[in-house]
Amino acid sequence: MSIISNSNGTTTAFTVTADTTGSLKLQTGNTSLVTAVTVDPSQNVGIGITTPMARLNIFDNTGGDALRITQTGTGNVLVVEDETNRSEEHTSELQS
Repeated sequence: MSIISNSNGTTTAFTVTADTTGSLKLQTGNTSLVTAVTVDPSQNVGIGITTPMARLNIFDNTGGDALRITQTGTGNVLVVEDETNRSEEHTSELQS
């Protein structure tokens, strides 16, 4: 296991570890570390989840927004494409 960390001796601000499963984990916190981002051996990325099930898996249990995209330019806010390059453009607020 490899570890990169930032600590002042009493608190740790972050660590980056490569664990025995081949996952890369970014952990944050003051007194106890919480895994914020995981990249698994399949290159799936988890934010707020340690076992991502898709290329990008975002988990939020705080009751806040899980994803916020802010667009200040003239392009599309979000473009979703499948493998046949059919796309769906979203330029207004998406509601659940």
